[in-house]
Amino acid sequence: MALQSTFAQYLLSDVQGKVSGWIEHVATIPEKVELRQVHEAMAGPMESMRPYQREYLNDVLKNKGSVRHFHKYYCKGDDKNPFVNGASLHYFCSQIEASELLTI
Repeated sequence: MALQSTFAQYLLSDVQGKVSGWIEHVATIPEKVELRQVHEAMAGPMESMRPYQREYLNDVLKNKGSVRHFHKYYCKGDDKNPFVNGASLHYFCSQIEASELLTI
């Protein structure tokens, strides 16, 4: 009976929401670590890029889904990237492949 009260339901839903948030945070730690490592590896080459190129790569490095999409189309596929090409593209692809972002 006590668990059917409105207050008990509110309290349990609040606890459930917090625990779910913690679990999600812990589950994404490896991804965030890998994204940060690739971003740090790209810091030097990104300094010589134009602002729009840096912004584009920062967007790519926001999550593993966007990194995987980039890798599929621009590192492994034949698509031409309008923002990154040549040695910069090759280096970025090598950093993605050296990370665990394609496997986690």
